[in-house]
Parts: sequence; C-alpha cells; structure tokens
Amino acid sequence: MRHWHRQLLGRTQLPPTLSALAISEFFTLDGGEIRAVLSRYGMDMRLGSALQIGFLKMCGRPLDKLQRVPIPVLEHLSTQIGGAPPEIATLRAIYGQRRQTLFDHQQFALDTLGMTRFEITADAPRVLDALCDEVRAGVDGDKLLAQARVILYERRYVIPAPRTVGELAKRARQTVEHEVSVAIERTIPPATRERWLDQLFEVRTDGATLLEFLQEPPGSLRTKDIARASEKVSALLAMKIAEMPDLPGTERYWQMYAARMRNQRRSRFAQRQEPRRSIELVSFLRHSLAAHTDTLIRMVDRRVSELWGHASERAKADQGALPALNVLLAEMRQAIQEEGQSKAKRFDAIVELVRRYDAGELKPQSIAARQRAILVAEIRQIRPLLKSLVGLDLHGEEPSHWPALIAAWKDAYQQGADGLTTAMPPPKPPPWGWWLEDRTPKDRNTAEVQLLWELRQALRRRTAHIPSSLSFQSRAKMLDSRGSTIRAPRNDYPVKTMLKELIEEIEYGLERVSEAVERGDLKLDGTKIKVRRLAAQRTPSELKGVRRELYSAYARVQFPDLIMAVDAETHFSAEILGRPADNRHEWTAIGDSGDRDARRCALRGCKFSGRARTWIAVADQRFAAVVHGPGLSTREAALLESQRTHPSTAAADPQSGLRIHAWPSRRGTIRPVTLSRALHESRHGL
Repeated sequence: MRHWHRQLLGRTQLPPTLSALAISEFFTLDGGEIRAVLSRYGMDMRLGSALQIGFLKMCGRPLDKLQRVPIPVLEHLSTQIGGAPPEIATLRAIYGQRRQTLFDHQQFALDTLGMTRFEITADAPRVLDALCDEVRAGVDGDKLLAQARVILYERRYVIPAPRTVGELAKRARQTVEHEVSVAIERTIPPATRERWLDQLFEVRTDGATLLEFLQEPPGSLRTKDIARASEKVSALLAMKIAEMPDLPGTERYWQMYAARMRNQRRSRFAQRQEPRRSIELVSFLRHSLAAHTDTLIRMVDRRVSELWGHASERAKADQGALPALNVLLAEMRQAIQEEGQSKAKRFDAIVELVRRYDAGELKPQSIAARQRAILVAEIRQIRPLLKSLVGLDLHGEEPSHWPALIAAWKDAYQQGADGLTTAMPPPKPPPWGWWLEDRTPKDRNTAEVQLLWELRQALRRRTAHIPSSLSFQSRAKMLDSRGSTIRAPRNDYPVKTMLKELIEEIEYGLERVSEAVERGDLKLDGTKIKVRRLAAQRTPSELKGVRRELYSAYARVQFPDLIMAVDAETHFSAEILGRPADNRHEWTAIGDSGDRDARRCALRGCKFSGRARTWIAVADQRFAAVVHGPGLSTREAALLESQRTHPSTAAADPQSGLRIHAWPSRRGTIRPVTLSRALHESRHGL
C-alpha cells in the first residue's frame, strides 16, 4: 500500500480536495465493477453506487455522510457509467428522500468488492497476530492505530469505528506484554529484578542516583568525559545486564518501554502494576546498556580520528625540519644514553653513525614513521581509550585472533601489569615492526597504539562485535531481519539469481575498463585508477538561447509553497501524525522560529478554537503585513492563498477563509482583509 493512501483509511467523509491521482486511483472502475453499476436503474442510482465503490476502495469503509461531493469526482464517474454529472453535487439530493437507498448502496459496494464488516469478537483473532508483530517492532500510539487500519483493509475488512480500532490495538499491546512478562518471569528471578531496582535508586558519591547518572547526556571528546561514559557502561556490566537472556521483541520495542521509566522517582515507580513494572525495568536496563555502549564506541572513534589527524599534521610539519644532521644528532644522543652498554661499544656505535652519515645513509624518518612515534609519545591519551574499549563486552569470531588477544589485555589492565607478555602483541604488520626479544616499556606503548587502531577497525568491520550493543553487533545479527518492519527492495528475489546477475554486471564492467585502458582513457597504477582529465568544453552559441529559455521556464517556487501544495494534493501530514488531521483545530503553516508571542505568532502550528482567527503582528522590524489589491502574483501571496485553500483551513471558514484582525502599528491601524489578499513579507523570507 502506498504511504499517501494510509492516511485516507478510516475516513467517514470525502476530503475537501482530492488530487487527480487519487481520483484516478480509487474512482476508476474496472470491467466487473462497471457491469455491476450499470445493473442499477436510473442515473442517480448508478452514480450513488459508483461513488460508494470508489469511497470504499479509498477509505476502507462506506460513505454515510450527506455532504458535498467534489465536482471532479462526479465528472470522472459520469464519463465511465454514461450520462452527464448532476448539477447538484450533494449526497442529500440522492439519498434525501429514502434513507434505505443509502444502506442498499453501501451493501452493494461491499458485495461488489468482496469486503465484510469487522466483528471484534469473531474476527479479532484473524488480525491479532499481524498486529502483535507491529507491536513487537516498536509501533505504538497513533501509528499503531494507522497500521491496524492498514491490516484490516488488506484483509478485506470494513474498517470499524475508531473506538473498535483502539480496542483492537489495546488487545495487541496486552498480548505482547503478557508474552514478554512470561519470558521475564521464566528467565529473570524476582530477587534479581529487586536487586536491579535497588541499585538503580541507590545514591552515588556525587549525590545522584544511578538512574539519574545513566540519563546524563554525553559530554565532549575529552578524556574525562570519555571516562565518565565508560563508567556508565561499567556500572551496567557490573549488574550483569549483558548476561540477560534473549527476550521477545525488538530494540524499538524495548526503547519504547525504556522511555517511560525516565525521570521516575522510586515511590512513583512502585505504584506501577505488573507486568508493566517489570517490563519497563528490564527495558530501561537493556536499552541503556546498548545505547551507552554505542555512545562510548562513537566517542572513542571520533577521538582516535582526532589524535591520528593531529599526529599526521605534526609529522608533515616536522618532515622538512629533520635533515640528515638532525637525525645524526638524535641517534648519537640515543647511543650515549644506552647506559647498559660499555664505553667501547657506545664509541663504536657513534663511529658507525658517523660513517653512515658520510655515506649518505642517514635519512629523515618517513611521515608514517614520524606519525607512529608521535602517537607512542602521547600514550597518556591513548591508554584510556584502549581501556574503555577493552572493558566492553567484546567478542570475536572464534577462528580469529581477537578472543585470546582481548582476554590477554583485559587481564593485564585488571591486574595492573606493566609488561608485555607473549599473548598481548597484536599481529605484526609491516609498518609496526617493533617488538624485540627483550620487552621494554616503549614496546608496550607501541603495542597499545597499534591495538587501539586495529580494534577500532575491527569494530567497524564487525570482525569484533558487542552483542549488547545496537550498532556493533555481529554480522549475522545485523543481517537478521526478524522482527523488523523494513523490507528492502527485491527482498524476495532468489539469492543465487541475484548473485549471478551481479557477477555478470561486474564482468561486463571489468571488460569496459580493460577496453578503456587499451584506448588510453584510463591508466592503472597499482590499486589506483587514473582518469585522463577532461578539457573544458565551451557551450555552443546556438545553445545559449536554449539555455536561457530553459532557465526562464523554471517555476520560481519557494520551498514552503511547494510543501503546502504537495500536502494539499497528497495529505502527507496525516502520515506524520499517524491519523487524519483535525480540520477545525489543527493548522500547519510556516512562521517565525522559536517566538510564540502573540505579536510574533505568524501562522505557526497553533491550535485555535472553532471561531478563532489568526493574529499577524509587527515585531522588531522583522515582519510587516502589507495590504495589496487583487491579482497579486508574488510568492508570498501565492503561499497565503495556498494556506487559505488548504484542507485544514478551508473547512474552518469555507466562504471567505481565515481573516486577519485589525491591530495598531506605527503606520496606524491595519484593517482586516481576507487572507487571500494579505501579503506577509519578511526581510529574512518566509
């Protein structure tokens, strides 16, 4: 089902305006429907039956409001069933004399489309499973009601009254809550839940409870703030939240219940009834661990990027300041400081350095080597980051080296060991040829720098993962679509067929690349592809006039105008709300940002009573309401005209639209005019 169709489901009357797309989509009858309509006697009876069929296809329930029908709808139906559209476009003209005719046409439309009326006692079990899947996926509130209407429509049920739809959604929530509650009671003992509750409301040394501490927003990328984020994860891991067994429901479901426990006092939380009390407690702890783990990893990732970037900049800046003589002096100082060697050996080392200098063998370090040296020297900033990552619930694929490596470093940090054991060095890549037979503190620092970088890359590639996180789970878990309402395009396409087509496309592309290399258009340099730079091309003189005509033909449409026009055609605002907009009390428009003063309220999303009107005021020389005569063609007048004719305002005052009341200004009293003639100008634009 299309998204713009969802917000039309459940309506009891026709919208004030219908786009040509909606009229063509729902009020175009197929062959069987036309034959059924033509079996009725009289033009009015045929038109009423066709109208009921179209409305039932569009809204999922019969049309029973005696209201005005849009003329384009009647014209579209009349051309299909033959005859001219009636001059009086109201349902009262068709059903005013005999009410039973309305019921006959409704039943005729139901029989023609094969739809049945929904009885909650008999038909609820047939749709409850699908609706429970939506609840497990974290859908709730108005969006759950909208999804319930979609499920009923797809199963060919007439959408019942909003109260019945709400009762159906309530049953689905209660069913899933009971299912989750049973799983919690079976896997998590009551004593464990009470212990978690005591720990959450226990006051810390800083005067805040653990619940308040966990709800603090993350800080900056300073070491202190990263350590505080790591403390949150450590507190949850100490409570053994990571060992919580798998429970039914998705992360969106747990997040929905976790949000209800925020800013709760213990006395208030004790008033919650089971099973919601246990579900909210478990949801908060589970989601908090996952969210804080992701936050910590992202903070470390950004901090690593900053440190490596600064080290690269320093290395490039120092590259020109390290001639061979400076390298000789640095090597001589290092040889002299080797107190473990005898004087003769140190003298021989200095002589060898001088010989290498004379032979031109002493060269400055490369930028990469200099960058590694700078990072090793800044180990005081590197080590806290590595400790934060190693302290997480890290897992790795069993055939890889990560399980043993993570366990070795975790034990070393817990025991406070300073050395470098044989199990601690990461795999030796060529740029990091650093470890020797006798380990030194410098080797330990170098190993930590290398391990931090590789662990960061492993988390990105999912060769190392954290089961209790949201974004850094294993590859198999991330690709598991169970419980998700999102479906990728062609998700039901056979995998083997898709791979075959993909391989064929890759082979075709490689052949084209080979041909381009032979022609000289491309050049391969190792892993890089160099493309010949294209020369600047001048625009032909005969096309300059065409370009000017194309630019002049572009519509000068502002974004607010476009949004209002699209919403008037598709009514997408109801998709955001999860329900059709209330025409009399909701107004969607564009105004000043942040200031809700009555004198500055310029058509914001305010709620009005039945006969309330909009005030537009002059404030701080930012806005000025100017009265213009008819025929105004500026973008602001077009915007206000679209707002006046928008469905959410047309129903409030269909005759003249909203009016602007008079208000005093420096120029005198501004008289009220219709909104279609008012121009709202601003120095900063609308």
